[in-house]
Amino acid sequence: MGASRIVGNGKLNGGKVIITTNEKVIGIHEREMALLKQNGNAAYDMLYLVSHDLVIKENGSRHFSLADEFEKAGITIWDGTNSYNRRTYSINNDAVRLLQYDSSRGLEGWTVVCMGFDSFLEKKESEYEESGSKPVAGIDYGKVTEKSEKLNNYIETAQEKVKQEVKDQIKEVMAKQDGSAELGIMSGVDDVALTDLTGAGTDYAFIYDGMPYSAQYTPDNWEIKDSYKIKNAMDMAIICQALINEHPIHGKDMVSYRTCDDMAYEWVQHNIAYSFLSEDSKWMESVKNVDFDPKDQGKSYRNLYEDRTGKKFDIQSFLE
Repeated sequence: MGASRIVGNGKLNGGKVIITTNEKVIGIHEREMALLKQNGNAAYDMLYLVSHDLVIKENGSRHFSLADEFEKAGITIWDGTNSYNRRTYSINNDAVRLLQYDSSRGLEGWTVVCMGFDSFLEKKESEYEESGSKPVAGIDYGKVTEKSEKLNNYIETAQEKVKQEVKDQIKEVMAKQDGSAELGIMSGVDDVALTDLTGAGTDYAFIYDGMPYSAQYTPDNWEIKDSYKIKNAMDMAIICQALINEHPIHGKDMVSYRTCDDMAYEWVQHNIAYSFLSEDSKWMESVKNVDFDPKDQGKSYRNLYEDRTGKKFDIQSFLE
């Protein structure tokens, strides 16, 4: 794309990708289907992706193992795991589409629900196991790393890319370059209109896109309530700069001070974690309000999870 880039518009509604468990999927479906239709979509625009162990074979036919549960819950599905159905396309606008991961390449959904994601990864690992010079499934893949290492490297690389993109975009805003792109709804810290509610320098308020927000300051810490509702990284940086102008906070070395771009990066990590979780998750309260702490500088949502729990990040435990 050269010098061009994609900039999100906080005013435009969008779908999401949800990783969930079998036990929670019905409740998630009800919530997400209502939101999907509220934004002008149809059931067809919801796409379910399932692992191989959620497909069973009975009477010579394959089908989705939870089909009966879905039917009892009033969920109409076009079962793409059924070989008979795959002879044609889904044409029912009132039915959600459901396929295995390997059959979903090229498909799109306004809301995508992933089930059995860990099983899918384990299956892929088994297909690429180290086998010396012997080919696996007819292909010589050579020497490969363990799944955990591969996934960690992939996620860390993705996180660094997000961090750099946030920094680059924020630098552009602060430098007030040609102004041709609609980068956010704020143009500078004056738009934040940060207000000290009590005069004590601890309780603050500001307005964003017509909605009130509160921010609390304690020594070397800022917290913004319901920060997950703000999704534009450039506006995040402007808000963070307004907080810094009022009360700067130290970085993790307790010598340097945090900048608006690294605070915005931390905010993005909270929003990423929030997008994964269901409303009844025990982590929801921790991620919906961004809490800027010196020790959290530069950490991804995975790092934050491991710091809080003392455990290695595991997507299944995180989602529970």
